Amino acid sequence: MTPGGVRIGTAALTSRSFKEADFVKVAELLHRLAVVAIAIQEKAGKQLKDFVVAAEASEEVKAIKADVEAFARSFPMPGFSTEGL
Repeated sequence: MTPGGVRIGTAALTSRSFKEADFVKVAELLHRLAVVAIAIQEKAGKQLKDFVVAAEASEEVKAIKADVEAFARSFPMPGFSTEGL
């Protein structure tokens, strides 16, 4: 699989009160993950199954996931309560 890009639903993000600087943060997170994914692919090869195994074991991927979750939790999700999560 060789994706050519990522489409970000800006309407969904603005409904969660994202501002311009927040979109920059999203781009930075995507860039970090792309760099890590390229490095994983270089080691694991082109097979998706091998990439998935390597990505799931990657401490860098786990760190980015934690950063994304922390960032996303700082924005309200319209129609959902995050209390108790």
